[in-house]
Amino acid sequence: MFGYDLLVYPAVAIWLAVFYFFYSLLGFIWSVFYFLLASSVIYLMWTGASTVLIGIYLGLMTLPIWYAGVFGR
Repeated sequence: MFGYDLLVYPAVAIWLAVFYFFYSLLGFIWSVFYFLLASSVIYLMWTGASTVLIGIYLGLMTLPIWYAGVFGR
């Protein structure tokens, strides 16, 4: 259990750090929304949720960034 988690958790931490940058480009309200989303991801990791569920959740976190066009069109 712990061996695989030790590989996944740093990747999730890097993913969240990169996302914080893009959400901060969207403005303060989005930064607050990001904080709520990131807190729930950390809660999912803390409770031992499936890494697939965490991956899906992180994927859904990309939708506001794509919609706002931060990555370009």
